[in-house]
Order: sequence, then C-alpha cells, then structure tokens
Amino acid sequence: MSRRGFTIIAYLDDFFICEKTKQRCAHALRILIYLLRKLGFSISWSKVVDPCQKLVFLGVEIDSTTLELRLPIKKLDELRRELASFQQRKHVSKKQLQSLAGKLNWASSVVHGGRVFLRRIIDSIMQLKHDRHKMRLSGDILHDIHWWYNFMATFNGKSILLNTNPVTSVYTDACNTGAGGFFGTDWFYVNWKEDFPFAQTLHINEQEALAVALAVKRWAKCWQNRRVFIYCDNASTVACINKCTSRNKLLMSFLRELFWLSAANNFHLVAIHLPGKQNVLADAISRLHELKLCQFFMKECLSTPLYVHHLVPHMSCLSLRFLIFRLTGTQS
Repeated sequence: MSRRGFTIIAYLDDFFICEKTKQRCAHALRILIYLLRKLGFSISWSKVVDPCQKLVFLGVEIDSTTLELRLPIKKLDELRRELASFQQRKHVSKKQLQSLAGKLNWASSVVHGGRVFLRRIIDSIMQLKHDRHKMRLSGDILHDIHWWYNFMATFNGKSILLNTNPVTSVYTDACNTGAGGFFGTDWFYVNWKEDFPFAQTLHINEQEALAVALAVKRWAKCWQNRRVFIYCDNASTVACINKCTSRNKLLMSFLRELFWLSAANNFHLVAIHLPGKQNVLADAISRLHELKLCQFFMKECLSTPLYVHHLVPHMSCLSLRFLIFRLTGTQS
C-alpha cells in the first residue's frame, strides 16, 4: 500500500488509513480489502469503517475535525479506579501488574511522556515468573504509579495532535557556577549558589540535566501541542532524555518533572547533542559572571542602551545582585 502512495498503519490485524480526501481514502480502503482477500485473509465486515472524520482505532478516538485524540470516558474512569486501588496496596501479583500496564500503555498513546513512567512497571513484570507471584510496591515502581495516579486525576482524556512544525530554537548549558538557556528571544540565567545551593556540588551531568529541566519549566506553556528539539552539549543528558530513563535517582527526579510538564502541556521533547564549540550563546549565558562572555552576550543579543530592568525578567533578584557585584567588582 505504501508503494502505491497511501498512508496506512498496520497493527497486527488492525489497519488505519489516513488520506487528504474522502475519495482517496475510499479508494485506498477498496484496494486494501482486495489485497487482504487475495492473500487469503477473512474480513470482519462489522468492523470495517467507511471514510469518516471520527473513528476509534486501538481503543483511541481519532477526530480529524478537531485534531484531537480522545480516551473513552468509561475506560478512563476504570483506569482511575484501578490506580486508586493500587495506592492502598503493599503487594501486587504479576497478573495485577499486567492488567495495569496494559491500561497505562493504552493511555500512553494519548499522554505524551507517559511511557517514561511505564517502563519500570514492565521491567518488574518481567522479574515475576508466574501470574500468582507477588512483589512489594516500593521504590521507583511506586513513584511511577503515584505519577500516573496524580496525572490521571486531572487529565480530561483529550490531547491535540502535534503541530507538524517543530520548535527548533531551544538551547541550554551549565557550568560549575551556573546555568542558562534561550528560546527564540527569551533567555534565563541561574547562579547555583544564589538560586539552587544544592546544585553547587552536583556532577556536571546533573547540572546540565537541571538546566534542561529549568528550561522546560520556563517555556512549557509556549510549547503546547508541539514537537520540541532542545540542543545540549552534554551527551549524558541527551541520552537520558531520549531514553526517558536514568539509573541516577536525582536525574530521574528531573526527568519526572520534565515529562510531567510534557504530558500536561502535550508536547514531545527530543534532545539533540550539539558540540560545545557550537553552543556559543547558551554557554555565554551560563557564564554571565565572566566579564568577556557577558560582554559578548550583551553585544550579540541585548538591546542598547542596557538597563538593569532589562535583566529582571531573565533571572532571580539574587542572581542579578550577584551578577552586578561580580561584574562591577563591588562586594555584596
């Protein structure tokens, strides 16, 4: 079918056709049925849906008029009740976990970032040999179930299909003193000592991941219903985001916050590694306390004449005070 120029998705014995016109969609359906019958497959005619703009595929309602994906309310309520029951349990069987994982996998088709909080549940299932075998709910798997419980409590079961034009102008960087990032014409700077004292002693991989988390928190609402490419010069951070997991507990806490915002604002985040030499502006922002880099950034990106109030929206008062004292050589 794809060789003939048709857009078709096949999942086991279910097929979904998407075309620009009703006539082309009907033509594709006729050819598909002809090919399946020629290959010896039987057709379940009661499940064949003629070209329309709203249908259910794999348990998800697809509406091309509103560009929405929807989870049926009845099934959504069942999932909420099952998640609530898991909050009261200390032990669960393999069969119970399989039931929950199946429902969460279904919900993840609409909840962007949801599969991040499904992986460890599936890993736990694989460790149990028989349906009757049980495990204790604790650690990461319990955190993931809590994430789903809290998210589904407010989720209305709808998400907008992502805009085909991705956001491609997000860059972040971090150093031992601070971090920064920019998106379009907006930017931010944080000083670890002033804003996040705990981050001063973190490994650079953790500082870089925190910089991304801060960027996502700042601009999440601007990215609603979009695919977002975020550029970072730290390979470890890029891998964590794209794999949606990390063995490092602190990095995992950053990922949970990041993907909560992804799910709540319906955007899909893709991290792209950028060599440090090319990440010039983000690097300069993260090192605004260094006079040469501060002058470079101000010359390249900021309006002139530059006043203190121009910097206020881009950093905390503590960081601004630190920056002024550092660059003027005065003491706080």
